[in-house]
Amino acid sequence: MTDGPSSSVFNHPFAGKIDDLMLSLNVAKGKVKRGPQGRILPILLDVRGSICLQVEGATSKYNPRMRFYTLACATLLLEKVLGLTPEMICIIVPYLAELENIRQSLKGGLRNIRLVDIETATADSFQGWEAKVVLWTMVSAENTGPGFVKDKERICVSITRHTDYFITIGDSRVCGNKLLEGTATLRKLFDWFKAHDRVIEMGGQELS
Repeated sequence: MTDGPSSSVFNHPFAGKIDDLMLSLNVAKGKVKRGPQGRILPILLDVRGSICLQVEGATSKYNPRMRFYTLACATLLLEKVLGLTPEMICIIVPYLAELENIRQSLKGGLRNIRLVDIETATADSFQGWEAKVVLWTMVSAENTGPGFVKDKERICVSITRHTDYFITIGDSRVCGNKLLEGTATLRKLFDWFKAHDRVIEMGGQELS
């Protein structure tokens, strides 16, 4: 994630605009803090309580509630951030079923905003590529557990593909209360968001 000397807002003008927008949202006011010394820090949209579903007869998964917030977030950025275009945004997902669902949703657009040109990819297929803005929707939720979202290599790819801004749409309770094997990296990621006060708890609220 972007958190160092190169993450200065002066080096990433889009990031500064997006950060101003995210911190101005009603759901974020008084809860989310700016990074230290003007640094750009990623944000987590915490969609606790969402239900992750599995494709019948297959292992692939999808999450309608996280998809809703992912599309709402992309639409908000394109509406409010001057100069940002769909081609500058990539949505990364872990499961092919959700990838197809998101691609179908993007074709329809939202609030008269053209979304179809937004890049979409799995962590595996986007390795080696970059986008100015990355939205990573985890799909997995507390009701299913993390699945292969906990995979360290996939996490590394997902959180390092942005040049300007990174937003995670996930469920902070996805790992549950038990110390499941292989979840250390994912737990550390959620702990990082909390420690830096970069969590927007959605709780069914609108992204406004």
